[in-house]
Amino acid sequence: MNNPRTRDFDERLLKIKGLTAIVEEALVNQAKSLANDLAKDVDACTESQKEDLYESYGEDYFELSTELPTLFRYSMLTASASAFDQYLTETAVGYAEVKDVAIKITDLRGNGILRAQQYFQKVVRLDFPENTSAWKNILKVRDLRNCVVHADGYIPEQKKELLDWIEKTPGIKLANGCIITLEPDFIHTVFEWYNSFAVDFDKACQSLGLWGTVFPDLESNK
Repeated sequence: MNNPRTRDFDERLLKIKGLTAIVEEALVNQAKSLANDLAKDVDACTESQKEDLYESYGEDYFELSTELPTLFRYSMLTASASAFDQYLTETAVGYAEVKDVAIKITDLRGNGILRAQQYFQKVVRLDFPENTSAWKNILKVRDLRNCVVHADGYIPEQKKELLDWIEKTPGIKLANGCIITLEPDFIHTVFEWYNSFAVDFDKACQSLGLWGTVFPDLESNK
């Protein structure tokens, strides 16, 4: 590994992955507990009470099975996308520091990973791995993240390319034809795309001497 930011990015993804496993398991266990409680209460109540009981438990079940998982998975998608954005941006900042270049990433228009891509291609002259399937999927994840953050998961009809991608991508679907619904394993697929890209990106960064952002004395003595 030649880019120290790749190591940091890997560590952040591992933390998000660990949190995801904990919360997903907790949601499943809570749903099971709720089902058990319902069965016990049904046995103990009269026929006239059952309708109200089912209605009450129905609301709790919807929250556990739909609302909370959706909010949590949205947040994990957003967290991982933000981590990836930070990974590329901090690598660009590190390059400017090590090479003492005049043009900083903040001098370019735009923001996020597209600005980082532009910086690495036009300023660093890096062989940026833009033609990989991982990067192409990552760009779609960026679009998903924007829909989650800015539109509560709603995707307008005019985003046909994104809608077509969702239709053929496992682990993600649309509720009511326009609201993003993420299945538990989708975030792991996203991690695979990020990790695959990071491997190629790290190789491309090999000649940049970015370890100087961590061990400047070692780099200067080479």
